[in-house]
Amino acid sequence: MSYSMSQLTSLGTEQLNAIEERVAHCLRLAEKKFQRKIPSPQLKFDLRGAAAGQFRGSKDQAVLRFNSQLFSLYFDDNLEHTVPHEVAHYVVFRLFIRGKIRSRIRPHGNEWKAVMHLFGVPAEVRHQYDVSQIPVR
Repeated sequence: MSYSMSQLTSLGTEQLNAIEERVAHCLRLAEKKFQRKIPSPQLKFDLRGAAAGQFRGSKDQAVLRFNSQLFSLYFDDNLEHTVPHEVAHYVVFRLFIRGKIRSRIRPHGNEWKAVMHLFGVPAEVRHQYDVSQIPVR
């Protein structure tokens, strides 16, 4: 996994390592279940505003974006819930969507819910963090 040091101002090395390990753990679970190699996505910590995480994928690239401000305020909860949430989007993309012109798979549909279940994490769509102190675009 790769990330730019300029993006990491509010997260320490231990936290970054924990995020990377959580991503890798989720990918190992998915690889075992689906019997397919799933390459590691790029990690970015450049997300701003009220969103804690985001998956961006195209035919040639996959990026998990995280909000370093929200992670620094609510690290443990983000590690437990947001990281697997975004990895689940990536897994669904790799297994069911990538390379297709159109897909009927919904972002938080049955496939995503099944991957979240595999990860042992509730399939929740929104966080409940207080974002009143976070600058919103």
